[in-house]
Amino acid sequence: FELIEREMYAEPVYLNLRGRGGHTKFFWPTAKGCELIGKPKLPEGSGGKGNTHIFLQGFLAGHLRKKGYKQVEIEKEFEGKKIDLFCIKDDKKIGIEICVSTHKTEHINIEKDRGKCDRLIIINLDNNEKKKLIDELGAHSKDAEIYALHEFLKTA
Repeated sequence: FELIEREMYAEPVYLNLRGRGGHTKFFWPTAKGCELIGKPKLPEGSGGKGNTHIFLQGFLAGHLRKKGYKQVEIEKEFEGKKIDLFCIKDDKKIGIEICVSTHKTEHINIEKDRGKCDRLIIINLDNNEKKKLIDELGAHSKDAEIYALHEFLKTA
């Protein structure tokens, strides 16, 4: 893996999946890495374009499918606006926004997504980021379920 990083075929993505100290390291292929293996460059999303955000969309979509969620879609469009993940569980429409570093603007997603889903969930990378988001949102924090990644993986 050192060669892959050094030659810039992939960039690391660090996630705290268990809620304790330490992070799990994943690799996201760069354009150079995709070219090496003969695959097209991986698409960027409409909102979060960073590797961590895009990786989490795919990771969570797979997790939700394994847990029995239906109609799991990445970048689902509603009335010209997109939501990071959409799925259905127990006949309830669920919208999921992934918040990597946009605490100050996440209230925009809440306003945009309100009324389009039965449940709106915002997922943060860890407990510290979750607390920052709740503090930033103030009263808006009651309009969505807010989870750290490891909490959501346990409860989904």
